[in-house]
Parts: sequence; structure tokens; C-alpha cells
Amino acid sequence: MSVTTSQFWDKVCGSTISNPPTEATLVRPPRVPSVMPCVVAIAGLIIEGLRPILIGALLTAPLLSATAQTRRLLLILAAFVIPVMLWMRSRYHVGGREINPGIYGNFNNSSLSSAKRIERALNRAVDKYRPTPYLFNGHLRTIVPHILMHGSAPPHGLRRRWLPVDGQHIGLDILLPSDIVCPRGVLVLLHGLNGGSTESYVVDMYKACEERGYVACCMLGRGLAGTPFTGGPKDTFCPSRVSDVSSVINMFHTSCPGLPVHLAGWSLGGVVAANVVAKCGSELKGVLTSCVVVSGGLRVWEIFDSRCAVELWHPLLAFELKRSLLWRMVSLTGYEPQHDNWYYSCTNLLEVETALVAPAHGFDSVWDYYRAMSADDEGKCRDITVPTLIVHAADDPVIHVDSAGPKPTEEAHDLCEYLFAIITETGGHVGWPQGYMPWQGGFSWISNTAIDFADATLPHQTY
Repeated sequence: MSVTTSQFWDKVCGSTISNPPTEATLVRPPRVPSVMPCVVAIAGLIIEGLRPILIGALLTAPLLSATAQTRRLLLILAAFVIPVMLWMRSRYHVGGREINPGIYGNFNNSSLSSAKRIERALNRAVDKYRPTPYLFNGHLRTIVPHILMHGSAPPHGLRRRWLPVDGQHIGLDILLPSDIVCPRGVLVLLHGLNGGSTESYVVDMYKACEERGYVACCMLGRGLAGTPFTGGPKDTFCPSRVSDVSSVINMFHTSCPGLPVHLAGWSLGGVVAANVVAKCGSELKGVLTSCVVVSGGLRVWEIFDSRCAVELWHPLLAFELKRSLLWRMVSLTGYEPQHDNWYYSCTNLLEVETALVAPAHGFDSVWDYYRAMSADDEGKCRDITVPTLIVHAADDPVIHVDSAGPKPTEEAHDLCEYLFAIITETGGHVGWPQGYMPWQGGFSWISNTAIDFADATLPHQTY
């Protein structure tokens, strides 16, 4: 039996509240932590992103110089800088050594009636992919789309509700499809690290869902995006916790049992989404219809094998994480880190999470913490009972593809028959810019790929 949009909203309002009992407390860090690691990382990203242009300029400049003295100086500069750039290219290699671009999945799975429809949907997605030709590496394909789409206006009609979970209140930013009597389903969206419902890729998904008749709900992590939290450090946001997401999924399912519920996550949100379907396993069968993991890792502990990620990207992520979340967590909970100077001395993600995040949440080591948030740890992937799509780029510089995709081994199908993947040759991290004018398409390719996958997992008559 179909559920109308108004009926859906009434039932959701009956399961949630309009305002949390406590308001968010604004805590400002004392001063900006050391920016030198970020300056070095940004310089490295500029060199890596623009290397062909910079090398061409260094080779051309002596030919265009007006005097012999200037020409000699430019030649000396080129002789020094170009070898450094070539050394950096080798050191900061981006790409997979085990997982190659392609479409992965057991499409002959007799226990999954939608397997063939999923295969057709994934092939169509690959056929529609038209990468921007002049963005020639993963760094540019990551940075440029986010710069171009930064500040995208959130859609009109966004409504916030709060779901009580374990003594906390989880923020839900919900967009109902306009001019649609009966929505096709609900997509629960999980934003990335330091993000929220105003992130440009989330805004793009909101618009795509509205156009295609889906309810879209961005779940805000505990204490993230300016939301309140109470209790101690273990009550704050933790990527290894799956109860918050599963509670939101179950709320939508029990409120409207006939309405399909889907899950999609980007970057860290993708890591969480994959972990939810792996940890919850059969509990989600018949409750969650599909899951899409965009630029997220299945094996988080392997992310730190990449020098490119650790040295060029993680200092920037750690800088913002300390300012936006961790200082606030320490200030409001009274947690006392073992290293008093963590705010200034920890300069990348591994150092920050070793010194603060892992012990604050009760883990013996940071590696236990990373394994707890990983879907492919100790065979958890075998427990997935929901069609799950991994979308990743081979040139992702933040989460390298070998840590993200299904391993191409003889046991790959035994690992999880519900796991599918699109590994594109290009795309960067949560990027995939399209065409010669990427500002027109924004993040539409990944948004439509996720919704096409959700459609393919529905009963045939609704696809």
C-alpha cells in the first residue's frame, strides 16, 4: 500500500521531536593550531596537482628569458626543481596495485533477484561517465568540483527533526519531494568528516532525490554540524558506532513499513554506511533496501599505507577536525588526553586519533579503532544481506582504492554475494567532475548513480 507524502511526514513527526532538550554549546578553540604542516601539505598538493604545467613552465622560461644571466638562473632553478618534482611523483603515487578499474559483483547470484537489474544499472552508469579532460589527476578531480560547487544553496523546504537515541538526539534534515503524492522511498544520507547537510555533494543529492521522487534525509552525527550532545567522551560522535544509523533506518521502516529505505554515505560517511550493513547483517534484511558507499574504505587501517594521503591530505583534515569537533568534545566532556599538548603537537589524522579519539572511546589502540569501523574486518562483509554498492575512483588521493574495493581473489564472491562495485579510472575523492563545464553537472553523476542503484534493487514492477 502506497504512503502519501503527508502521511509519511505525520508518521515521522510521531517518532521524532521538533527540538532537542538541550541547545548546542559553542566552544571556540583558544587559537589556531600550528599551520606549518598545512602549509607544507598545501604546497605539496599544488606541486602534485599542477606538476605537468609547472615542469612545462620551468622548461619554457629559459627560452623566453631576455638575458643570458636570467637564462642561466632559470636553468639552474629547473635543474633543481624538476628532479624534486619527479621524486615527489614517485613518493606520492596515486592508484591501486591490487584493484583495477571495472565493475565488480556476483551478477549470477540466484539468491538476489535484482542482480541482473543491478548489472544493467552499473553498466549504464559507466557509459554515462564523461570525465572532465583537462583535470588531469586525482588531486584536481577532488579539489576543483568542491571549489566550483562550494556554497551551493540548500534546497527550499528542508525540515529538521530530532530522533532520541541512547540518551542523545540525532539531527535529521529531511527534504520531502514536491509535487509528488507518493514518494518512491527514503534515502538516508551520511555526510563526510567535518561535514553536514550543507555540503555541496549532499545538496546535489537532495536535488536529485527531489527530482526523482525520493525523500532525502541527511543524518547529522552526534555533536557535528553544530548539533548538541550530552554525557562523556564515549557519548560523542564515533565512526565505529552503528546504533545511531540503524536507529534512523528502523525509525523510517517502522513508521512506513511499505516504503523502501536506502542508505548512502560519502567518504567517512561511506565508511560508516558500509560498517552498518556489515555489523548489523541479517538484522537489516527486509528493513534496508540498498546501500551506496561513495569514496569510503572497507579496510580503514590500510588507508595509512598511502604517503600521498598521510602527508598531503591528512594534515588538512586533522587541522579542521581539531578545531571543529575535538576541542569542543574535550571542553564539554572534561576528558583529559594523555598528551596535554595534543592540540598543537598532533599534526595528522593518525597522530590525532592515536592521542585522543581512540582512547576517548575506550579502544586499546588506534588500530583496534580502525578495525572496529571497517566493514571488511574479520569477515564482517560476509554478513551483509543488503545490496551494497562501492563507488570509488582508482585515482582517489585520500582513500586509496586498494583499501576501498572488494579484493579480486578467488574468494571474492564468497566474501559477500551482496557486494558490488564500480571502480572508475578517474574521479578523485568525492569528485567525478563531468564534461568541459563541470560546474554545470556538479556531483550529478554520483547522485544519479546512487539513485539508479536504489531503483534497481526495488521489485521489477517499480523499476
